[in-house]
Amino acid sequence: MAAHRDLDREHARLLRTIGLTPAQADALAVLHEHGVLTVRDLGDLLVRESGSPSRLARTLVDAGWVDRTIEPFDGRTAVLRLSPLGRRLAARAERADVQLRGAMAREIDPELVEDCSVALAALASGPAGRAVPRRLAGRTWWWR
Repeated sequence: MAAHRDLDREHARLLRTIGLTPAQADALAVLHEHGVLTVRDLGDLLVRESGSPSRLARTLVDAGWVDRTIEPFDGRTAVLRLSPLGRRLAARAERADVQLRGAMAREIDPELVEDCSVALAALASGPAGRAVPRRLAGRTWWWR
């Protein structure tokens, strides 16, 4: 728990330097990976947001990082996509993540990380725990 807290603090510190919270960076990363999503689909893929994905999406739109449009074929469905500014911020947030993962990789044996990741994924519950496998589907482990 202490190590997780320390990593969260360092991650938040790195993101603060570019004006983002961890939840905002997570949402920008999801939109960067998936392109266009409904608020519901975004919420299903978020790991760091335990509250309302609608509120988070509104914050991102209000900041100019995300564009929200109504689908013409269904006037009730709003979709989200990164704005040009959002794409630049998502890239900066990814560089901060790479920096943090690099620091971790220098300190921890990758096999141990993989074993721990599998164990923690098995223990994860709730929306964030369910979002992790959806986010990581088809990927290799993060440090490779």
